[in-house]
Amino acid sequence: MRRIIVLATLALSIGACGDRSRPLAHRGFESGMAASRFRQAAESIGSLRCEPFRVDGVAAEQLCTASNVTSGIRVVGAIGAADKGVPYVVVQQPDSAGAGFGALVRTWGAPDTLVETGRRWRRGTRIADADTGAGRLTVWLTDTVTEARIARHTMEAVRAMNDTMPVRNDLNAVLDTIRVTSPPGAPIPASTAEVDTPPTVIGCRQAPVPDNLAGTDGSVTLMYVVDTAGRPEPPSVRVLEASRRGFMVPAVATIGTCTFRPGRQGGKPLRVLVQQKIGFHPK
Repeated sequence: MRRIIVLATLALSIGACGDRSRPLAHRGFESGMAASRFRQAAESIGSLRCEPFRVDGVAAEQLCTASNVTSGIRVVGAIGAADKGVPYVVVQQPDSAGAGFGALVRTWGAPDTLVETGRRWRRGTRIADADTGAGRLTVWLTDTVTEARIARHTMEAVRAMNDTMPVRNDLNAVLDTIRVTSPPGAPIPASTAEVDTPPTVIGCRQAPVPDNLAGTDGSVTLMYVVDTAGRPEPPSVRVLEASRRGFMVPAVATIGTCTFRPGRQGGKPLRVLVQQKIGFHPK
């Protein structure tokens, strides 16, 4: 799905300016307008292209875009059934001289809020945001409930995308942080190569992975210290590398459930530094 254009939420001021009875409309578009009227207005700009759109709680099934290369105007709307209102509209246009923004002020009055290049107007639950960065005027027309739901959806989409990115940490940095976690007075943990018998796993319970990675193969390599009782020391658990960032939390949680036969040297248990690879596979 094409990335949704969302303006960062602005703090709202108390003083309201402008004619409060006038609708927040720009170039014939406004939030809540009938889907049929939106289509007609958008098609006067350019051919309308739609793709599936789903945000929980927002009454829209498609995200439709029309643009005109000559004028540089682009409009985006979230639309549903023909008899339903359009809850979210974005209009973009070139505006290096500021004429477009000046027209908004003449129509709507002074903005209620200004943050850097962003402005906001309110009419009850209806809101309009405008940004004049990079020589373009971008106007968002929506309502407070829809804005909150789309912002939450966008954050979840970004988080899900971040979950798919690989991770690789420097070995020496990982070892340094593990050393810092050792309890005061505790001996430096031995490596598995330095002991007669390294720790061996008795059992673990694998933690669930995020839903967006449930059908994906992956792995995480961890380093941590197994204590003399055969338990991982929770503060010592560190990620060395992961095929997907989203697997890191369940991998660390899985290690927290493990029990071991402790490592031994000369028949005596001791703290041992372990490197372990945990695999995740679809059921």
